[in-house]
Amino acid sequence: MKEKDELRNRLLLELYNQLWNSINTRLNLIWESIGVLVSAFAIFALIQNNVISLDIATALIILISAWFLAHTIDMSYWFNRNLAMIINIEKLFLSVKDVKLLYPYFISPRPNKMVTYLKIQTSLGIGIAVIVILLHCIQRIIPVINGINNFEVEIIIPYVVLLGCIIPLWLLKRKRDEDYDYFLKKSPGKDITKEAKKLGLI
Repeated sequence: MKEKDELRNRLLLELYNQLWNSINTRLNLIWESIGVLVSAFAIFALIQNNVISLDIATALIILISAWFLAHTIDMSYWFNRNLAMIINIEKLFLSVKDVKLLYPYFISPRPNKMVTYLKIQTSLGIGIAVIVILLHCIQRIIPVINGINNFEVEIIIPYVVLLGCIIPLWLLKRKRDEDYDYFLKKSPGKDITKEAKKLGLI
């Protein structure tokens, strides 16, 4: 029985380390995605050479920004889910008194909200999309409204793409929230909140 407990503890500790490694790996992948996002501005060089129009270039950058934002939403879910699993393991090894001796973060899992690190990355993705949309609006939409240029169907492509990206992103966020709620419902971990309250630790 003792040997079985030792094996279980070793397995849990190995899982604990792997969960942290998974978080670190995925956080590093976000930086690679940022490189792709920023390099998207190279698309504007194609406008200079008349390879593609401003309308198509704007649509492509919106699409790339949406792809990046989808990664941050997914990463946020994986981060919070892995952290919840880590907390469940910590509650098996740490006592309630460790709330004061070490840290209080293992009492309960965090909600499925983005950590500041991912919020900053998300702001970059949204910021780039907003800039290109404003640029397109100033150069293409306002001249049409003022009667300087004629209306062309191609002008609305970036806005169709924008709408087509917002809906899937919203659906992805909702799905990941549901996935996280399902995980917490099925694997809530050891409940130490009542004991912590009795000791006046929370």
